[in-house]
Amino acid sequence: MLSKKTTNSYVNEVAKEFGITKKAARQILMFGAKNICRMIKRGEDIQLQHFGSIYFNKKAYSMYISKIKKSEFNKSAGINFRPTKNK
Repeated sequence: MLSKKTTNSYVNEVAKEFGITKKAARQILMFGAKNICRMIKRGEDIQLQHFGSIYFNKKAYSMYISKIKKSEFNKSAGINFRPTKNK
């Protein structure tokens, strides 16, 4: 079983491997993590060398995002939407 790693353990590994400060290693890792999160939010495909790829079903993703946007709009406008039941 794989052991759990913390951000600090990754920072230490990167700093040691590349001979850089822990501060620089943390900035690099945080930049990468933020960029991946941004790409996920945009529904972009992500390819990480030596790790793998994440591919999005663009149609399903756009439908999901439009649902969220409608929901957020309704909440901000104070609208409670409840579908009616068909009899």
